[in-house]
Amino acid sequence: MWDAFTIQYTTYARTTSTTHMKTVQQVWEQLQERGYIYRGTYSGWYCRDDETFVPQSKIYQNSHGTYCTQETQRPVEKLDESTFFFKITALRQRLEDWLNSAETNIVPASYRTTMLSSLADMEDVSISRPSSRVGWGIPVPNSPTDTIYVWFDALCVYFNTHFVESGGRTGVWPPTLQILGKDIVRFHCLLWPAILLALQVPLPTNIHIHGHWLVDNVKMSKSLNNVLDPALLVRHLRHVDTVRYALVAFGHSKFTDMSFNPHCVVHRLNSDLANNLGNLLMRLTSSALLPIPRCVELPYGGVFTHNFYYFIIIYHTTNCMDT
Repeated sequence: MWDAFTIQYTTYARTTSTTHMKTVQQVWEQLQERGYIYRGTYSGWYCRDDETFVPQSKIYQNSHGTYCTQETQRPVEKLDESTFFFKITALRQRLEDWLNSAETNIVPASYRTTMLSSLADMEDVSISRPSSRVGWGIPVPNSPTDTIYVWFDALCVYFNTHFVESGGRTGVWPPTLQILGKDIVRFHCLLWPAILLALQVPLPTNIHIHGHWLVDNVKMSKSLNNVLDPALLVRHLRHVDTVRYALVAFGHSKFTDMSFNPHCVVHRLNSDLANNLGNLLMRLTSSALLPIPRCVELPYGGVFTHNFYYFIIIYHTTNCMDT
């Protein structure tokens, strides 16, 4: 897949690796030593599908009488269990200062307001699950009956063992930019920065949040069998750059959900690239302007054409991110 999309990466991290497991447990131990983790009892709503506890304020009753989360519309149930808590309330003021800081750039800005509102009502976060119910998780250090909450575990993938041991003194931290989907904002703008604050590690300063791709205005779902295979899409559109252009062209600046229809993509590519930009390129290189053979027909013409379309894509991308 990486080769097909001409994507290169420095490090490909897996949450199933031994290194990651050691890092997560090391982060846990450091937070526990600093007094940010304690044992308690949680009573409240739990969503099995999302594997997370949900506050009362985020629960509603659907038309069938089932209690669900407002965020994902999935069912919840009442639960009482022993758990480990992360003392996020002790960091509330520092989190608020970070969210309000002029140096913290959250795009779109409306999410800053949403997170500040969530922070005001936020209680300490349950960060473990009974191993009898979630046996596949990373074991809690010195507590074999518990596993670490999957979102605490997942966020630690941004670390590595050397990073934790050095107290964040590496050349790749803090991240210049974090890009995330709208459904995981709460974890990245509240829980994640709280963990970093507790570890006394610098926080991210630029967070860009995007919506979801829909297919014919319907969310992609395995049960609906409407998930687009990106590899098939590349083969259908003949080149990976056409897919990139389509994603940029259809991805607008409102950061809301965006509908993706392969047939509309072909029409958009023909309209934008073949008709509009292609026609412009031919006019710019016509003999009326350049009394020499068309540059696109010369041996170096491909370079000119490639750069022409390259800068068009850069323009679309920059315009989308800046708006």
